[in-house]
Amino acid sequence: DSFYSFWYDFDSWRVFSYYDKEDTEKAESREERRWMEKQNKSARQLKKREEMSRLRSLVDHAYACDVRIKRFKEEEKQQKEKQRLAKAAAAKAAAEEKERIQREQAEAERLIREKEEEERKTQVEAARKEREKQKKAMQKERKAFRTLCQEYKYFSTDADRVQQMENVERLCESLTIVQLEKVRKDIGATADADAAKATF
Repeated sequence: DSFYSFWYDFDSWRVFSYYDKEDTEKAESREERRWMEKQNKSARQLKKREEMSRLRSLVDHAYACDVRIKRFKEEEKQQKEKQRLAKAAAAKAAAEEKERIQREQAEAERLIREKEEEERKTQVEAARKEREKQKKAMQKERKAFRTLCQEYKYFSTDADRVQQMENVERLCESLTIVQLEKVRKDIGATADADAAKATF
């Protein structure tokens, strides 16, 4: 490159004064001598341009036929192609990595959602079982209370037995399981029917 740069930038030292058509020594006046010098200068510049064009044409021809330049250009082309392929591969790898991270994030989010849904279902099922357990315990306690009241003939005579049975049902509906159990145990702990009635 430096060799061809030198010749492409080369400025010939030839002055081409031997191509002058006008001899300034023969001029009769200063104006005529100046006109002759101007004509000679134009002719020299034209010859110099022709010389530089000839030289440039020679350098162009040498440059085009230089196998080293062809090899350098081919190597540069291959290097650019390698860089292009490497850049494309890096972009592809980056895109694949981004896609992999997105897939992993989506999978992690899906697993979290599934776990939360499973926990929610477990909690709902546990709450349902607890309600079922409480319901069964309440039914059992009410049945035991009713049975106890039946044993004591609802703490009443035949005349007001229906009223007392309604009272027993109201107690079964209004009291909590703890309160119902306490009343039942208190009545069960009494010695006779009068004490039981008083407790009721």
